[in-house]
Amino acid sequence: MSLPNEPGIYLVKCAATGKVYVGSSVNVYRRWHARHVPQLRKGKHCNSHLQAAWRKYGEATFSCVFLERCELDALIVREQFWINYYDSARTGFNLNPTAGSWLGRKHTQTARQKISAAKGKTYIVRSPENKERQITNLYQFCRRHGLTHNAMSRVANGLARHHKGWECRYTDVSRAIWLTALTAGPRRAVKIKRQQVRCSKCRLYKNSADFTRDAQQRDGFAAYCRDCQAEKARLSYIANRAVRLQKAADYRARNRERIRIHARECYQQKRMG
Repeated sequence: MSLPNEPGIYLVKCAATGKVYVGSSVNVYRRWHARHVPQLRKGKHCNSHLQAAWRKYGEATFSCVFLERCELDALIVREQFWINYYDSARTGFNLNPTAGSWLGRKHTQTARQKISAAKGKTYIVRSPENKERQITNLYQFCRRHGLTHNAMSRVANGLARHHKGWECRYTDVSRAIWLTALTAGPRRAVKIKRQQVRCSKCRLYKNSADFTRDAQQRDGFAAYCRDCQAEKARLSYIANRAVRLQKAADYRARNRERIRIHARECYQQKRMG
């Protein structure tokens, strides 16, 4: 059963153990293919039980099933129903017994120390209009302004120049020092001896001549090599061309329908006249 691009409840099941994980999302297809699977493959999933089972039994033993479609305001209620139905918080992979909440989850001492340290951080963000302000909760700030928390964290750590025009740095770091750190040296995997750069798309090391220059990147090279950029442009052109052809076909169909209606009206008026 394929996953739909719509809101609903989904079930992740491990065939080797029979354990399940119940979740909800506004887009089930993206949640599984763009979040769970990439994080599990990298070994960086936030659910330690699910990650351990994935590492032990392999990707082939896992499957994702769409349980039901529901409206956005009912996602948490229905997720709680299915968590209780499968008892996945006690016998499955769900860490929290309450849907959409951290209530009932016990953190380790190391996790508690990291949470305390993260809450104590303060940032200075700079808007695209060059207005600065100090914040203490970067996650909530990103949610209010439509930003990505991970991308803003990379900006604060000097791994990226900006995110959607927004700059971010720690309060104990001046902007001059932050800008200097951006140009201090490459952070992306670069083989200095061979002068090769790793492409973020095909994940291969290629010569620096295969990359276009990008001043926004810390190492001065674009994230994608020229071949990957050309392939991306080609796929974008194909997608846009398909959309244009579909619009043209719809326009011709509507035009033919208008001509038929007009001809029918003229014929009826002629008969009546």
